[in-house]
Amino acid sequence: MNNDPLFRAIKQHARVLQDYYLLGLKPSLDRQEEEIIDQILQLAEDDELLNSLLIEIDDIIAQKQGLTSEESYEEYKDELAWMREYLIQHDWVKQQVHDKERCKQVQALLSELGFYNGPQDGLIGHRTLEAIKSIHSQENLKPDGVPGNATFEKLSNRLNI
Repeated sequence: MNNDPLFRAIKQHARVLQDYYLLGLKPSLDRQEEEIIDQILQLAEDDELLNSLLIEIDDIIAQKQGLTSEESYEEYKDELAWMREYLIQHDWVKQQVHDKERCKQVQALLSELGFYNGPQDGLIGHRTLEAIKSIHSQENLKPDGVPGNATFEKLSNRLNI
């Protein structure tokens, strides 16, 4: 089970975030889709965490559409760091050092196997999540993006560790 606070928050709001993201990528919305967006935004007015996640999705969509600069990306990383800190302080989840260390080990193994080319920082970002899901799919594990014991074992086996 993953103790990264951002990962847990995203999992908590997964369906709403997915709907918002997919609708945000569309060039235009029909009446029903506009109502869905309005409902999501109303939910976010009462939920600071959801609101922050929606802002992050807006940034991701803008990046996908080539609307952001390198400076915007740096601000985005700062916001992610703030969100993790916020979640820890507000007891959304208690992050344990051994879980972060395990994630660093998984990132190193994924990197060595060519699945991952990001920083080995122990944080589960988009690239780490996608790499973990890739290995899960190849090893017939549940592709949930969680770097659990089964994931670690499969990666270690591939490297004969």
